[in-house]
Amino acid sequence: MKKKLSEIFGGLIILALGVIFLLAANGVIASSDWWIYFLLALGGIFVLDSALRNSFLKENFFGGRFIAGIILAGIGLSLRFRFRNWWPSLLILVGLLIILKGIFSRHPKSQVP
Repeated sequence: MKKKLSEIFGGLIILALGVIFLLAANGVIASSDWWIYFLLALGGIFVLDSALRNSFLKENFFGGRFIAGIILAGIGLSLRFRFRNWWPSLLILVGLLIILKGIFSRHPKSQVP
């Protein structure tokens, strides 16, 4: 199942690039801004991959892929909508996510001798 999820992840990245380049070629998005949309798509793909791994492999949802996805999507959104001073908000969001990870992560019960 892990290999299937890796293939889905890779396929989604290639699909996102194809859609973005198609939109740029047809003038729907500015061709100079394709990489901003790629950051947004990549962030979403990382979050989706984290959710799939949580569902099928019982991996921690708030793991590295989820945090990386939020960071990439946050950077993409800030560039797309020209947010000023966006990085403190991103740090706050990542901090909250790490706290949530600590609260909701599955830890085996420790055995006290």
